[in-house]
Amino acid sequence: MGYFPNWRLTRNEVVLPDERLPWAEAAPMGIQHLLAMSGSTILAPLLMGFDPNIAVFFRGSALCCSSS
Repeated sequence: MGYFPNWRLTRNEVVLPDERLPWAEAAPMGIQHLLAMSGSTILAPLLMGFDPNIAVFFRGSALCCSSS
């Protein structure tokens, strides 16, 4: 196994951890993920009246704490 993983290409409805979607299907999923994550990290704090930087800081802190 090299430095980068070599995932198998799949077209099934269920994508297993060692598989990946074709680029034509992965690109819209990536855009959807980007919109959902930016909405929860930037738009929600603005609507609730606090600084988006605080949301990004605590989101990063939670990631560091949960991965250890």
